[in-house]
Amino acid sequence: MKKSLFLFVLVFSCIAVHAQFIAPYSDYNGQVYMFDENETKFLETLPLTSYKVGKNAMLYSTAVGRLKAYYQGTIYNLLDNTPDYFVTDNWIGYYNFGNLSVLYNSKFKVLDRLAQAEYWYSDSLVVWKSTLGQTLAFYAGQTIPIEQWELMNSDYGPRIGDNTFAYVDRSSNFKIFYHGELKIQESYIPTNYYADRDIVAYIDVIGNLKIFSSGQTYETNIPAPSNFWTGEGFVAYYDQQGRLNIWYNGEITELSQNRPKDLLVQDNLLAFTDQGNNFYVWYNGKLQMLERTQPLAMKAYRHILVYKDQYSRLQGFYYGQPVQVSKDIVSGDFFLFNETVRYSLLQGQTWMWCKGKTFNYY
Repeated sequence: MKKSLFLFVLVFSCIAVHAQFIAPYSDYNGQVYMFDENETKFLETLPLTSYKVGKNAMLYSTAVGRLKAYYQGTIYNLLDNTPDYFVTDNWIGYYNFGNLSVLYNSKFKVLDRLAQAEYWYSDSLVVWKSTLGQTLAFYAGQTIPIEQWELMNSDYGPRIGDNTFAYVDRSSNFKIFYHGELKIQESYIPTNYYADRDIVAYIDVIGNLKIFSSGQTYETNIPAPSNFWTGEGFVAYYDQQGRLNIWYNGEITELSQNRPKDLLVQDNLLAFTDQGNNFYVWYNGKLQMLERTQPLAMKAYRHILVYKDQYSRLQGFYYGQPVQVSKDIVSGDFFLFNETVRYSLLQGQTWMWCKGKTFNYY
């Protein structure tokens, strides 16, 4: 156990330095490999029980239940069992028989040896309930008590964003933990609320949409939307007439006069198909039309959107620019691991698209 943890610390000491996009795949015989930008590495003879992929590392459970890690072309044995584990862009961690642990800043930290099984995590924040009754947060290398008692659970929370945590305490105060500081946002329980990076949106006491963004609070005269979503720094919602709108940098923009046929809100992106079958993407404050037909499927991650067009070819929107992922017809589903796309043209084939380059494996 100690040896495994030592290796864990040693090998991940540079995990946040460089993003090496990776993606697992299996061959026709079920053997598992790792695509690592322009190389392929053998992982396991038998299929994986589960796995989670980050920018630099992947944690996975083997066929016999061991927890392993892949990083920079090397496989590391971590535990002989598979606990509840998580992977984000910035760190990795797991919960194992009361021990909640994360790798941070080249050191493996045990956050709590008496943690309860319920916890929340994001790219830079972990919040958990201690068996002793406290609610604690780990942020920027520090463990910070935020409540002496457990949080009030409801259908609407708590909610976590990449650097925000919104919840209701035992006294019915609505609070936001942001950049290491705790703030009583309201002295009542909002009807509904959501959180993402630098933003929390909620329905206030008079029934309007209210927004906490980058440390500031914005009151609006927007009646409680039937549906609303938060992305990184923006709020999308349907107004009472069914129109799709977006709140961004304090301004409201109408994106569609009618409720879209489909809608995807993910990280920095918003994509939708209007009633006329026109397919749009909103990114960094700009709306662009990509197709005049509804995609067969779409997936997104931060700065990349990948979708299957009407001809079952893969198209993309990458850092604000349209790109073609596959000029050939794609068979079945496709998968997006950070900025790497995995797909197949024929059974037994694996194709990878990463940073504008295509690789194939038979």
